[in-house]
This record gives sequence, C-alpha cells and structure tokens, in this order.
Amino acid sequence: MTIRIHEADGTPYEHIVEIKDGNTRIEIPYNTKYKRLKRSKRQKERAAAAAGLEVSAEAQDDVLLYCLGDVLQSEEEVNDWRLVDWTKDEEDKMSQESYEWIRMDADFEWICNMTVAMPGYMYLSQLQQDRDVVAQYESIQYIAAQRETQLVSTILVRTLMDRRYFHGIRTAAAFALAKNGKDELDWIGLFHLEKAFQDFFCLPGSPMTRSNDFSDRTSYFIQRTIPQAMAKVRDNSGKAPLRVKRFLLDILKFNDNANNEYSDSHYVAHIMTAITETLIQKPEHSGMDFSFDDEAEDDQRVQRAAIEEIDRYRRMDEWISSYQNVCSTTALTCKMRLAKAGVIDILPVDFLQYSREGTFDMLRLEAFRCAVQLGLIKNDIVLKYFMLVLGTDPSPHIRENLQRLLGQGLAAIAFGEDKLDIKMEPSAGLVIEQESSTEGRQAHISRTQTVPGALEALKTEIRENQAFKTSLWEAVTSPTIGLLEIRDLLDLCSLLYQSKTSMMVKLEYPRYWAVDHLGNGKLRFYKQTKPRTKPLPPKTLMNAPKAPVIKKEESTGSTGAAPKLIFKRKSANSPQTTGAGAVNTAKGGAGAKSASPSGHTEPPKPRLTLKLKLGGSSSPS
Repeated sequence: MTIRIHEADGTPYEHIVEIKDGNTRIEIPYNTKYKRLKRSKRQKERAAAAAGLEVSAEAQDDVLLYCLGDVLQSEEEVNDWRLVDWTKDEEDKMSQESYEWIRMDADFEWICNMTVAMPGYMYLSQLQQDRDVVAQYESIQYIAAQRETQLVSTILVRTLMDRRYFHGIRTAAAFALAKNGKDELDWIGLFHLEKAFQDFFCLPGSPMTRSNDFSDRTSYFIQRTIPQAMAKVRDNSGKAPLRVKRFLLDILKFNDNANNEYSDSHYVAHIMTAITETLIQKPEHSGMDFSFDDEAEDDQRVQRAAIEEIDRYRRMDEWISSYQNVCSTTALTCKMRLAKAGVIDILPVDFLQYSREGTFDMLRLEAFRCAVQLGLIKNDIVLKYFMLVLGTDPSPHIRENLQRLLGQGLAAIAFGEDKLDIKMEPSAGLVIEQESSTEGRQAHISRTQTVPGALEALKTEIRENQAFKTSLWEAVTSPTIGLLEIRDLLDLCSLLYQSKTSMMVKLEYPRYWAVDHLGNGKLRFYKQTKPRTKPLPPKTLMNAPKAPVIKKEESTGSTGAAPKLIFKRKSANSPQTTGAGAVNTAKGGAGAKSASPSGHTEPPKPRLTLKLKLGGSSSPS
C-alpha cells in the first residue's frame, strides 16, 4: 500500500509498505525541519502580502504555501459574513504537528472502506492544499459528518465561495451547509447560503435576482444547487422556515431568462422541486407546534402562492413547450408529492389529462406514474383505462413502461402502503399508541417482510375484483401486444389466480317444434318451451332417403371403363332421319305444317341426339 505524507514544506513523501497480517504496525519516518504553520497566522500574512504590507522577519522564514479556500479574509468580510476562526488551544495544538496530513492508498489500488483517524484541522489542510479532487471530497465528507458548529459553517462557506474549487466540491459544501442551518446556531448555515446566492446572482445591495446567464457552466451548477440545499433546512418541528419559502418563491416568480442564450427549463424545474420540498413536513420530526396564528396565516398564503406559481409554469408549458416538456413533467411530480403529503387534494383529472395519445411520451409516462403512486388504479374506471392503454397503445415503449408501472402499483397494494396499523393521536402533549391485535401485527409483518405473505395479501385484495380480471384478460388477448408482453401478463395471471386445465362446456337442450294452421294455406312453425331431453327413436329415421346403390358389372376381360356420354347437335341443313317417326316438311303431306300468315315457313327447331358408348379402354365398343 502507498502511504503519502504531506509535510509542511509542501512536498509529498510516498512510502510503500507491505501488509501481511490482519493487524500490522508500521513506523514511517518523516522530516521535522519545517513546523506546521498556524492557520490564522498564515491567512493574516497572506492577506497582508496581498495588500502590500510588510511581513515580519519571523514569518519570512516560514514556508508559505498556496492553498484554496483563502477567501473572505478581511476584517470587514469576516464581520459581514459572521465568520469565526480557530481558538487559541486549537492553534497551539496545530503548531505542534510536524506534517500537514496523510493520504492512504492515493492511487486506489485497494477495494476497501478506509478510515484515517486524523484531527479535523488535518482534513482542512487536505481540503485546502491537496489538488486531488477525491482528497478534497473526502475532506468535505468528514467535515459534513462532524457536529454542527459555526467554525464548520465558516470552512464550508469559504469552500463554496472559492471559484478555484471544482464545482462538485462546491456543491457538496452547499449541501453540507444545510445541516448547519439550525435554530441553536442562529441559522448560521442558512444565512451563509442566502448570502452566497445574493453575492453571486442578485443585484448589488438587493435581493432581486439578476437575469440568467448560463455561459459559465460552474456558475450554473452553483445557482441550481444553492436553492436545493436551502430547501433541506428544517426547524425543530420538521417544517421549513418561512424565510426559505419566501426566498425560493421570489427566485421562481422573478426568474428572468430574456437575455440568456440558453434555456432555463431544467433550472426552473429544480426550483419547483425545491419549493415542493419546503412545503412538505418531514415525518421524522415530532413535537408540539408553537406557531402563532399570524405566522400560520402567512405560511398558508405563501403555500398557496407557491402552488399557483407551479401551475402557472405548467400552463405556460402547454403554449410554449419546454425541452421535452420538462416543466410540465416536474409540475406533475410536484403535485403528486404534495397530494401524497396531504398538502393538496387528489384530483385524478390533473394527471390523466396528460395520459392521452398524442402527448409527449415522457409526459404521458409521468402522468401514469403519478396516478399509480397516488393509488388511483384502485378505482375501477381508472384501472380499466390503464389496462386499455396497456393493451392497445401503438407504442411499444409506452406499453413496456406501463407494465412496469402496473407491477409497482400491485406491489404497493401487496405491501399495504396505504394502510396504517397504528394510529397516533396527540392529546395534551402526549402520544397515545393504539396497539393492534397479535394476529394483525403478525399479518402485517408477514405482508411487509416476506414474499409469500405479500403475494397472499395481493391475492386477497385483487382476487374478487372483476373489473381487473376482465381488463387484464382483454389486454392478454389484444392483437396489438407482442409475445413477450403476453408472456409477462400471463406470468402475472399465474401469480394472482389459480390455473385450470379444463373448461366446463354448457349446451342447451333442443326444444320441440310446433305448428299452427293460420288458414288460407298459412302455417306458423315455432319452438315450444318444453325441452327435448332424449334423442329421437330410430324408427323416425326410416323415412329418410337411402343412399343410391351403384352396381358395377364385372367383365371377363379388362376392367370396363365408365359410360361415356357424347352430346351432338344437328343443324337444320343436315339430312333428316327417315323412318316411321320421320316428318317430311318439303311436301304437303299429312304430316306437313301450315305456313305462317306471312307466307314464310317456320324454321325447323334444332334437335339433340345422344349417343352412348360402352366399353373398356383396351378394345373399342
């Protein structure tokens, strides 16, 4: 393993050690020529050198290093930003150290979770002097995990304000500042976030935001992240402070993108998400609410204004579409979260109006997802519509995602996410827990922690739902879906219902016919109500015509061929057949016919002569 020791002279010394046992003790030498500088002393000397003032001779012998996070150093800025510095005891302890910090496995050769027990000021030195972004992020993680103090907030805000840091380090510092926004610290973390946003993106001396300018990518990430970090600030009751709601509402309301060459759709979407976060109370916080009526009225007024602003951007997106309808998609997500938290009422039409065919696919899927998250598929009408789209929509992408959403909705029903077994009612500052029965608790544990229990609960909830059964089978038999979709739906059927390998066929008995004589040769045939349960006797079938019997004569020679019929038609000019039955029309004999009144004789009718040839194919007949 490579161990890198950063000493006070600014030079990193690497040592390669071998680890053979589970517990290994290794002694690593390092130089003690240079002593560690006091943090406040170095900062003051750097500020004096920047101002052109003289530096003491003692300070000239020390090694001055370039480090990050050395902003907001003047006395005016320290007072304006409410910054603090190290105490005298901490500075004395820092001065006794002979190295700045230690990095373990800087080349990432080990797959492990590594913890280095260093003091906080060494992590600060690593944050400010190590140029490795990973080392800086490890320092931010350590500082964010420490107890919230004003000194920690000072370190984080200086990291946020230093433009030389990578934007990921600055955004991590912004989220860590939200933890320091507490009433016990006089909201110091929230103050630093507000101050940083106003310094970067507001008009000088005014809380009004400037026109957007996203030409600087790093600045865009900071502008987008600070409101998100502010939305995570909570008071002791789990609510976001009213000043945070007003601040974010003003950012969204007075957003100006007229002079910006880039779209602000995603930026607006992040601000809408941040405002929604502030309107939802954290459930893990508990305690009595001491808010006064005036403050509660102001909070309700800001809440209504925020919801109206979200709806305004949603309506604007219908006329002037944003990129991939990201504003409408985010608005639906925000309203879904507010509805689940009980802030607003659930209106299915707000979501299902975007599920129609012809809407952008991502917006349609988000509308269906919100409907599933709110449990609207428990409604038979919504369920039939959902299954109809799943089985008949021409887009395979929509059908595939709807199948996944159907699985999520059924999983929510199986786990009973909408049912609470324990009801908590506050009464005079006390909490009364109503215990459920032992069977109920066991069923709840089996339902939420085991797969067989969840499947059994799902079968109980869905088995008797005839609307779901009918619509599911219509989707299976739809000619639009493919084989893989049919397979998935049939797998779902096998989970919910018991399979049967036989089918009972029901046939109606035939009924007797009757006839009525209506007179004048009219008969009316009709079926009687009396069914016929026995077949007809055989004697009634004797009058049926028999099949013709073909007799075949056997010849002594070869097998005889079938008779041949030859049809010949004789014309009028052909000679007549003489004989007893012949009629001579040329002479006026007894058999002569009379002439027509016009003097012309009637032309003879054509005759048809049949000749029958019998015989085999071997010899002529």
